[in-house]
Amino acid sequence: HVLEGHSAASALTAGKSVFNAGEDIKGLIQAAESAPAKSAGNVLIRTVDAGRAIGVDRNTGQLTSVYTVITKNTGELITAYPGRP
Repeated sequence: HVLEGHSAASALTAGKSVFNAGEDIKGLIQAAESAPAKSAGNVLIRTVDAGRAIGVDRNTGQLTSVYTVITKNTGELITAYPGRP
């Protein structure tokens, strides 16, 4: 889902936040595992600042260094995208 909907290489990104071409999305997701999480029901939401522009936030239309990773409480990935929740 993340690569299909939020990768610059995908054709299915209309109206969505998009990671820059060539961005190591898997690496960003793995780096977020150690970030503090907010619990929202049965999901965990992590918002991380990568310290560099990693994509475009659909809400602002601007480049952003912040990205969000949402997982189930069990750790299973739901989604990840540039920007804040």
